[in-house]
Amino acid sequence: MTIVDTSGTPTKLQGKYAAMVVCWILGLGALIAWNSILTIGDYYYKLFPLDLATSGKGGIGNYIGICIIVAAFGVADGHVQGGLVGDLSFMCPEFIQSFLAGYAASGVLASALRLISKAVFERSADGLRKGASI
Repeated sequence: MTIVDTSGTPTKLQGKYAAMVVCWILGLGALIAWNSILTIGDYYYKLFPLDLATSGKGGIGNYIGICIIVAAFGVADGHVQGGLVGDLSFMCPEFIQSFLAGYAASGVLASALRLISKAVFERSADGLRKGASI
């Protein structure tokens, strides 16, 4: 990609490939939040069964508190992802492509980590808590 300066001579941009790697890493950063939300959701569902019809002793206050926290994380994630895509849209199209490829890779890795943590800790004592902490 070249940019024409005021003197009319083209100038080559430096660091485009390094920036694409950084964009891919930013997309991959969604892995931590997504895997944590999924695993913690399982743990809290086990901890607070939320069976209000049969008094499962989960408590409506705990359930509402967890729902608010999860909703806040979802809204924050949506704002951050939208902001990143918006900022990258003003730059090279390859940056958006690299960011979304990293985001897709984070989905694959989150699914793999979720399956591994469920398989490893399913039958152990306090397994869901260990999987959520990992």
